[in-house]
Amino acid sequence: MGMSTILEIPKLPSTVVLDPPLTDEEFEKLCAANDFARLERTKEGKIVVNAPQGEIPAVATPSLLPN
Repeated sequence: MGMSTILEIPKLPSTVVLDPPLTDEEFEKLCAANDFARLERTKEGKIVVNAPQGEIPAVATPSLLPN
């Protein structure tokens, strides 16, 4: 029998607050440069980091994974 290896990937923070906050132009550049995550900004200036759509869960049944 082989040994199993578990890879733990740290969770990204769900929100980020920058001081000073980004300008609209800086935020647009940040979004364009980071296509690995969906970024949103709240009216309070917090940047919300969302996982990309269509992401395969870390624990998935192999028979359910796409070929």
